[in-house]
Amino acid sequence: MYLKTLSCFAMPISKTEPLIRLILSLTKAEKRNFKLYVRKIQQEGALKFLQLFDLLEKNIQATENTLLQKLELETKSQFSSSKRHLYQHILTSLRLLYNNKSLDIRIRELTDFATILYRKNLYLEALQLLNKAKQLARKSHKDHLHLEIVEFEKKIESRHITRASTERIYDLTDEAKSRKKVISNVTDLSNLKLRLQRLFINKGHTREESDNQQLILFFNSLLPTNLLDEPTFFERVYLNQSYFWLHYCMLDFDTCSDYAKKWVDLFKAEPDMINKDLEIYLRGLHYLLVIAFCRKDQNTFIRIFKDLEECGQSLQTDWTQITETQYALFKINAQLNYYLLLPSTNYTASDISQMLKTLDQFHVRVDPHKTMILYYKIAHLHFRNGQTDKAIDFLNNILNHPGKQLRDDLELYTRLSLIIAHYDQDNDIVADYLLNTTQRFFQKLPELNQTPKHILQLLKKIMQLDPRRAREEMQNCLMDIEVLAQNPYEKRAFVFLDIRPWLKSHIQQKDLTEIIAEAY
Repeated sequence: MYLKTLSCFAMPISKTEPLIRLILSLTKAEKRNFKLYVRKIQQEGALKFLQLFDLLEKNIQATENTLLQKLELETKSQFSSSKRHLYQHILTSLRLLYNNKSLDIRIRELTDFATILYRKNLYLEALQLLNKAKQLARKSHKDHLHLEIVEFEKKIESRHITRASTERIYDLTDEAKSRKKVISNVTDLSNLKLRLQRLFINKGHTREESDNQQLILFFNSLLPTNLLDEPTFFERVYLNQSYFWLHYCMLDFDTCSDYAKKWVDLFKAEPDMINKDLEIYLRGLHYLLVIAFCRKDQNTFIRIFKDLEECGQSLQTDWTQITETQYALFKINAQLNYYLLLPSTNYTASDISQMLKTLDQFHVRVDPHKTMILYYKIAHLHFRNGQTDKAIDFLNNILNHPGKQLRDDLELYTRLSLIIAHYDQDNDIVADYLLNTTQRFFQKLPELNQTPKHILQLLKKIMQLDPRRAREEMQNCLMDIEVLAQNPYEKRAFVFLDIRPWLKSHIQQKDLTEIIAEAY
C-alpha cells in the first residue's frame, strides 16, 4: 500500500557533537563577538569554558582525555559542565549579535521586556511594548507570536484597570478569535505538507492509478475545510505547498509548476516578505527550476534561473548561514541542470571545480545525500562530454561514500550508470562484476519501475554479444523504452537516467555529444 507507514529509528549522537558542530559553524565575526561577550560578563568559571572554546577552535578533533588534562579538570562531570556552559553562552552571544537581524528574536525580546515591566506592576508600559511587538508580528505574518501577544494583552486587561474602551476589549477578543482560526489552518496545512513530504521520502512517487486515488483521499482527509474567505499570507503559501507536493508525488509536473509559481508569486506580490522569510521564497524558486528541468522547459528554466541569480546578488549581505547554504546548493543544482538541459551551453573544468570547492566549503552544513545528487549530475555531464573516466570517479564516490546510506533511487541509477560507463570503456570484468552486484541489489528493492528493469535486462544481454548483435538488441530495447517514456508513472526514471541518447549513439555509431546536440 502506498500509504503504509514505515518504522523510523533515531541514531544516537555523542553529547560533544552538537558543541563541535556549533563551533564549526561560527564565522570569524561570531567568534570575535563571543570572546568579547565572555570578557564583558566576567562570570565565575567563565575562564574554563573560554579555555575549552580556545582548545576546540585550535584542534576540533582533540580527544576528551587531552581536553581534561589541558583544562586541569579532575572529573568528567566537570568537563560535561564546561561543555554545557560553553554551548549555552555561545547561543546567548549569538542571540545578542543577531537581535536586530531577526524579527522573531526582536518580537520575542519586546515581549520579554513587557513581561519584566508587568512583573514590576508597570502594566500600562507593558501594554505599550506589546503593541509595538504586535505591529511587527502583524506586518511580518508571525501568526503564532501575534496570538501570544494578544493573549498577554487580554491577561493584563482582565486583571487590571487600564481605562480601556469597550471597543478595545471587543477588538482584542475578535483579534484572538481570528488569529486562533488562522493558526489552526496554518498548522493543519503545514502538517499536511510535512506528511506528503514524508510519504515521498518513504515511498517515492505513485506507480499506478490506484495509488493516485488513495493519495487524493488521504490529502482531502487532512485538508482544512474552514479556510477564511481571504486567507492570510502563510495560509496561501502552505496551501500551495501542499498542492505542489500532492501533484509531485503523482508525477503531475505541469500542475506542480502551476502551484510552485503561485507560491513564488505570493512573495513577489509582497516584496517585504522575501526578506522576512527568504528560505521559503528560495525554495519556491528551486522547485520551479526542478520542475522546469523535469519538463525540459528551457524557456521557463532560463527565466527562473535569472530570478534566482538576481535574488542572490541583491539580498546576500544579511543572509543567515542556513540561507547562504540553501542558496549555494540551489544555485549549484540549477547550474548543473542548466548544462544538462541546454547542452550547447559552454562551461569549463574550472566551473565544475568552483562548484566542488563551494560544496567542500559547506560540507559540514549539508546533508550528504544532497551532495551525492550533485555528484551524480556532474558524473553525467562528464559522461556526455566523452570524459568517461571522470564520470566513473564521481559515480564511485557516490557508491563508496562512507557512513551514510544512500536513497534507493540514487543508488539504483548510479549502479546502472556505472555499468554503462564501464561497458563503454571495454572494462568487461568490472562491468560483469557490477552487473552481478546490481542484480542482487535489485532483488532487495520491494518495488521497481519498468524502465530500470529494462535497462538492466539490456545490459545483461549485450555483455555477451558482439558489437553488431549488441546494436540490434539496443534497437529492440529503444523501441520498448520509447513506449515506456509515454507512461506517466515512468517520468521520474527518465529524469534520473534517460538512456535513449546512449542507445542511439551506439545504434548510429555516433558520439553521444553529437546525438544530444541533435536532440536539442
